Amino acid sequence: MRLLTTAFCIGLLLAGPTAAQAQLTALINPLAEGGFEAPGGLAANGWTAVNTGQVHGWAANTGVPDATGTRAAFMTSDYQSANPSVAMNAAAGTASFSHFFRDVTLPANAGNIVLAFKYRSNYTVANASANPPLRVYLANTFTSGTFTAGALPSGVTTAAITISSVMQNWQRVVVQLSPSLAGQTIRLAFTSSIPASVATSNPFGMQIDSVALTARAGGASVTNVNATGQWADPANWSGGYIPGPADQVTIAQGTTVTLSGSGALAGQLTLAQNAVLNASTGIELGGSLLVNNGATLSAQNSTILLSGNFTLQSGASANLQAATLNFANAAGTAAQTFNFASASQFTNGRVATIEVNNPQGVSIPGSPGAISVYSRINLVRGTFTHNNNVRLNHAASSSSAPPIIFSIQTGRLSAFPPAEPNNNLELRYVQIAGAGYDTTYVMGAANELPANRTISRLTVGSARSVV
Repeated sequence: MRLLTTAFCIGLLLAGPTAAQAQLTALINPLAEGGFEAPGGLAANGWTAVNTGQVHGWAANTGVPDATGTRAAFMTSDYQSANPSVAMNAAAGTASFSHFFRDVTLPANAGNIVLAFKYRSNYTVANASANPPLRVYLANTFTSGTFTAGALPSGVTTAAITISSVMQNWQRVVVQLSPSLAGQTIRLAFTSSIPASVATSNPFGMQIDSVALTARAGGASVTNVNATGQWADPANWSGGYIPGPADQVTIAQGTTVTLSGSGALAGQLTLAQNAVLNASTGIELGGSLLVNNGATLSAQNSTILLSGNFTLQSGASANLQAATLNFANAAGTAAQTFNFASASQFTNGRVATIEVNNPQGVSIPGSPGAISVYSRINLVRGTFTHNNNVRLNHAASSSSAPPIIFSIQTGRLSAFPPAEPNNNLELRYVQIAGAGYDTTYVMGAANELPANRTISRLTVGSARSVV
């Protein structure tokens, strides 16, 4: 699952007769049951409220300013009324935990499942990180007693979404759900907690509107259609939907896409000539990443996880100074390559972290020149064949700088990479438990420091054997 916060027109998820948009299945319509538009409250819209005995509880009615349509759901001390208002008892004396939910069966072929909703509130909460005003649950295992008034849900240990900061203006949240949920029945639940008293003047409780849940098979070719746009905006993409984990995604020539929030999923990602991707969060790819001539990948603080190859063509550039490149084909279906024409293509010639988790190995072909790795190399599984195209260099002028960490689980190096003389190095041999992992560590010469180097720290896990 990936969480993205953005503003967009949810109607684009449902409207349009195009072939691409026709792939979408609307499981919750934001303009109907997801907008609580039927008179008669939550039950009339197919939702179940769990409020019994609480000072504040969930209701749905008119009277919510700037709601999409005429109604919205909201927490109120007036929830038992036949015509509830948005009133909130600011000095209730007793904290409230209330829920509302509905059960939804996801299509078996759903490769791209997206949940979206709007929320707002204006009361302040002490220690909001520990007691967030809104939690959203996606429970695929539940009973009639899972959601009980006055308590967090039983047996559902982690909320899919936690909202700790409240906003008076409507905020949009978009979530890409895991394709592993396809074919299952999930309980989508909104849980709000209101403390015994709030200091906010004229407070209103949590309000929810425009809940949308869509699914499609995935595997489409998707291209952005705007000169500049957000990854999380469906209107920015040719199909009218956010790309999913099975899609082949292209950022069109000369355009710019900005990725923020908590990440993006795609199958294969291509940056066309002179395209720009500005990413401040993670990118997870089921295939390869290709950055064409003149294109720019700016993902300085991101984690890029890919099951295929990473190719930076001649004339392309990448800012990965604080980024992690995770070559993660754990099934070992094919070896992976890290391709670039010159180390100068990378900002300051460096990458923070490289991780190898592929039994078939990862290699840097040819002799493009050595990029600097200044944080760590993680060798989970498989051999990292770098051909001296990697150099350990913290770029610090003092030996007191943090060490560069080598974490070796069952992976191996083709040869120990060269290192700058003033860099501290930490070598870790760490065991992985579980079936399918080699628990014998091979500490051969390739995984050991050269004789003329010393380390600042050596950590050895509880291996079955060390040879």
